[in-house]
Amino acid sequence: MFVIAGTLGAIGAVYGMAASSGPWTATLFGVAYGTAGILIGVPLAGFFNITRRLWS
Repeated sequence: MFVIAGTLGAIGAVYGMAASSGPWTATLFGVAYGTAGILIGVPLAGFFNITRRLWS
């Protein structure tokens, strides 16, 4: 669960920094996209955790 949320948060932070034009926007976009990645990653990881018995 932590791996999925952390990975999506890191991907979002890297994308936010890469898509910016300056150091201030890199910081803001990195935090914003990282937070968005975590907000998407936690429910997704929870869903995988709840339904993992259906896949075995």
